Amino acid sequence: MVDADNCYDRVSHAIASLVFRSCGVSKETTGAMLKSIQEMKFFLQTAFGDLAGFVGSMVKVKAQGLCQAGWNAHKRKGHRAQFLCPISLVRSDLAAVLYVDDTDVIHLNMNRQEDVFEALHGLQQSVTSWGKLLIATSGSLKPSKCFYHLISYSWKPDGTWTYDDDEEQEDLFLEIPLPDGTSAPIEHCGVHEAHKTLGVTCPSCDHTAAITSMKEKGRWYDNSMEVSMEWVVPTLELNVWLRRLQNS
Repeated sequence: MVDADNCYDRVSHAIASLVFRSCGVSKETTGAMLKSIQEMKFFLQTAFGDLAGFVGSMVKVKAQGLCQAGWNAHKRKGHRAQFLCPISLVRSDLAAVLYVDDTDVIHLNMNRQEDVFEALHGLQQSVTSWGKLLIATSGSLKPSKCFYHLISYSWKPDGTWTYDDDEEQEDLFLEIPLPDGTSAPIEHCGVHEAHKTLGVTCPSCDHTAAITSMKEKGRWYDNSMEVSMEWVVPTLELNVWLRRLQNS
């Protein structure tokens, strides 16, 4: 999990376009992405109706930010997870799983047998690449919102396996690049430790924390609806009374 500081709003499009083009991203792809961000229109929808106007940057300074072209540049550097379907043998590459600034970078090399140190080295290169792409375009990663999991296995004589406790090894650490030229270590989490990323996820597939989180959100929404209705009903009655007063 490597989240950007202030979402991607720090990224300057003038610099980003030059970086993307130097990494091999086409002019058309770069232009289509940046223009879409710059000319976006934001409409506000409320319980009392939709606003007719919108907020955007069509007239004054164009909005900045970052989307798909940054990941195209990252993938062209060779950083991605490689997946192979065992039945159809269809291959697929995935650089990251993300929603806005919530970013999960994945390293998985299907072409070679990597030990935990080699896998960590590949992950470090991927994180460094993405972090420096952000820095080059005036963005940055936020250390307090970054952490990582290493997944490796120990095999038993009977063919069964268990997860290794890699988080207990001090020599297995990961760092993110910072704009001032230094680097910062980020938290190494165990595979059984759940964290809030795009939802609440746990690498060992223990869904306890995810189910607990969904229940808590359900209770919160339920309580919020009760409070809202207590406020809405008197408000509607007041509006009816005011209309009658105006008509009288």
